[in-house]
Amino acid sequence: MEQSWRAGRLVETERAETIADGIAVRVPVAEALDYLRDAVDEVVLVSEDALWRATQLVWGTLGIIVETAGAAGVAALLEYPAMLARGLVATPLCGGNLTSDQLAALMSEDAVYNTPT
Repeated sequence: MEQSWRAGRLVETERAETIADGIAVRVPVAEALDYLRDAVDEVVLVSEDALWRATQLVWGTLGIIVETAGAAGVAALLEYPAMLARGLVATPLCGGNLTSDQLAALMSEDAVYNTPT
């Protein structure tokens, strides 16, 4: 979807490999792209590590289990902290569709910043 947003047209990809499968868009929807044009100021890509660290941060500080896609906004703030200087930032925290391995890693005592394989 990031490629479509930047190009201003639908861009399909063969694969979308990420632990954040809830936002892994291979075939964008035209209506969604139209909506993004009016509602989104910036799109950034984040690392798999940042997605997992954000999921852990939300769990460790708020006690909320979110899926990695649901912590993508927090991951963006971890990788691009200067975004906070732009003013008020809001991001949704959502989803609970973790794999059993991800959930076990999240709940383990030594889980801090260890990405599950």
